[in-house]
Amino acid sequence: MAYFAVTYDLIEKDREDYQELYDELNFLQAHRYQESCWFVDADMTTIELRNLLSTHMEDKDRLMVIMFSTKPAGKRSLPGTTAWLNARFP
Repeated sequence: MAYFAVTYDLIEKDREDYQELYDELNFLQAHRYQESCWFVDADMTTIELRNLLSTHMEDKDRLMVIMFSTKPAGKRSLPGTTAWLNARFP
């Protein structure tokens, strides 16, 4: 299992067809820790995850997938973030 931070800029934010992106992230049981940032644990590479998520985005959108192996530190993340991290980094 690998841990990833996924960040994106959705250029056409008023579009409603990003629901497929959110559905895919929810299917992966990702955790949203900031508005456009998610934690994901999955058995894939950064490129595989990028390619999967890209299929639900527009060509102009920006996407970054970063693999990490140590517990991130943050401040004022969305609810549930501490629990998600503590479950993976006791």
